[in-house]
Amino acid sequence: MKEKCSFDEIEIGMEMGPLEFDVSPEAIKEYRNWARWEVGGGDNPANALPGIFLINHVRMLTTTLGGAGSRIWAKSQHEFLNPIRVDSKLVKRGKIVEKYLKRGKQYLIYEIETRDQDGRLIMRSRETSFFGESKEGS
Repeated sequence: MKEKCSFDEIEIGMEMGPLEFDVSPEAIKEYRNWARWEVGGGDNPANALPGIFLINHVRMLTTTLGGAGSRIWAKSQHEFLNPIRVDSKLVKRGKIVEKYLKRGKQYLIYEIETRDQDGRLIMRSRETSFFGESKEGS
């Protein structure tokens, strides 16, 4: 992991990832147990749940910033474009697109694309995370 970044050191365009995942039946089952969702189709449906591995977006951000700042999701938008296939591999890549201060708090906006092993765009995400309190209090 890289050294911690301060809010001022974070650059717009800073890249995040790549982060790769195998979409195995075991991973799907583990996600279902974690999310406590009841979805029909048994343990090995034709398509995985759309939100599988979303939690790793914050992991990508934390790794990019060297563990700096708080990690509280303030807002997120996701566009699901293609189904996630069981036994596929997903690759996530992202970048920081904006940062701002609001009521004495620091926020980061980042965008992530998820593609499968064939390069097919699976989903786009745009997320806002609380980074921490501003030292200036502005």
